[in-house]
Amino acid sequence: MSTSLLGSTIIKLDAIDSTNDYARNLLLKDANIADGTVVITDFQERGKGRRTKTWISEKGLNLTMSVILYPVSLKVIDQFLMTKVVSLGMMDYLNSISDDTLSDRLRIKWPNDIYVGGNKICGILIENIVRINKIKVCIVGIGLNVNQEIFPSEIINPTSIKSELKRSFDLDQVREDLCSYLEVRYKQLSGLDFELLNQDYEDGLLGRGEMKNYQIKGKRVEAKLVGVSNFGELVLESQDGPRIVCDFDQLQYVN
Repeated sequence: MSTSLLGSTIIKLDAIDSTNDYARNLLLKDANIADGTVVITDFQERGKGRRTKTWISEKGLNLTMSVILYPVSLKVIDQFLMTKVVSLGMMDYLNSISDDTLSDRLRIKWPNDIYVGGNKICGILIENIVRINKIKVCIVGIGLNVNQEIFPSEIINPTSIKSELKRSFDLDQVREDLCSYLEVRYKQLSGLDFELLNQDYEDGLLGRGEMKNYQIKGKRVEAKLVGVSNFGELVLESQDGPRIVCDFDQLQYVN
């Protein structure tokens, strides 16, 4: 596969605090940064995750990058569509290099972590710059575990491509191929193919249709994941009550 947009401009750095922060500062200094520009580094000193978490990655072994995108006419109320685009692009890439055993275990852990079974292989952080009621710029941060096999003890349930497939990967090739798959999904967004994005995303959700335990607003609830709202909220269905709709800050997974 080839890409005409994502990765056509690449800024490669040895080590920085965070690719997302670098991309944001770049945009503040220069309003003419090309659509699809990729900022990539061998090492992030303070990689960012959700809920003020950090992304820890060993130098030179994994893919740590951010992509600058200008989604045409993406409204603020539809911003979760970008999460679907990136999550599905990552799933498409991983499926392309996987055997059946791995593909069968690939899932999206809502909202946008990629898991192999019960282990996390990729984290995604999307930060938006908003103008009036539209998304002006999306900064898409991606941390994909590629060749790392030994992780710090504080990281819970990590895995990597090499750990799963028992072979090493060239990081430049991973970046190039991933950008191609992301671009296919990005074009579905610009082509207003929302129904396909919505369906594919829900089909890939970890735990969809299964009764599981959740902590919602401090209360333990057993419920079945049935889908995601247009605003990106998780929709659950309990056995003895109405549907529950909750956002990321209201819910925790319980093992």
